[in-house]
Amino acid sequence: MESEDDTKVIMISSDGERFEISKKAAMRSKIVKDCIFGNNEDRIEFMANGVKGADMKKVVEYLEHYKDEEPKLIDRPLPSSNFKECVDEWDYNFIDLELLTIFDISLAANYLDIQPLLELSSAKIASLVKTIKDWPKAEYTPEEEQQIIKDNKWCMEDP
Repeated sequence: MESEDDTKVIMISSDGERFEISKKAAMRSKIVKDCIFGNNEDRIEFMANGVKGADMKKVVEYLEHYKDEEPKLIDRPLPSSNFKECVDEWDYNFIDLELLTIFDISLAANYLDIQPLLELSSAKIASLVKTIKDWPKAEYTPEEEQQIIKDNKWCMEDP
């Protein structure tokens, strides 16, 4: 009988891309684990209709990285607006992406029920929000404020 590491799972994205991953790594996803539990074939296919290929590639990278170890827990609330101080270096580099990609990774982690990846992506988003919140507030004269309101009245109107 082959070991869990020898068995391969083919993760198929919503756009038809196929990613080969070890069964041990794939089992970190609770939905994959539930779907393939007890399947002893050499190659197992799992269709992830809710995940695009580019996002699946990142998910597979994450799962393979953590197949033999638990990801470090992330403190909540984040102790710093400097995200690098809040997570391991590998996690920091992994999730250092464009904001929309981080949202897509978060959705993929939620869909595939990968709690540590969902927490990592959510923490990154929270860190970005915290950074924006910590920006110094601009000081405007009352005249400048009125001009800004006048210039941007269109975005305050009801649709």
